[in-house]
Amino acid sequence: MIQLLNSLPNGIWNTSKVRNVTTISTDVAITFLQIGFTSFIGHANFAEILTSQTGIEIPVNRSQADLGSDILAALVTTPRRLAEGEKWTEEEILAMPIQWVLVM
Repeated sequence: MIQLLNSLPNGIWNTSKVRNVTTISTDVAITFLQIGFTSFIGHANFAEILTSQTGIEIPVNRSQADLGSDILAALVTTPRRLAEGEKWTEEEILAMPIQWVLVM
């Protein structure tokens, strides 16, 4: 079963279990999620964004993932750094593109 993360842990590159790293489309990511996954998304707001963008319920789970399994990472690059105390608006958050990375 694939593990859904919101980042790629540094320790993953030190394992011989990584065979392939590929950027995939949202549609392909949805296909993997429909097959079955374990969420390791620790932030409720990000889980809501992923749920909204994929149409699949993404639960919050603050547990640590097992780096030996296949990983689907939903990566977001924000358009700018926030000032102290500033927060993204809902519209800004929903407009941020998600880059899906499959690590097998």
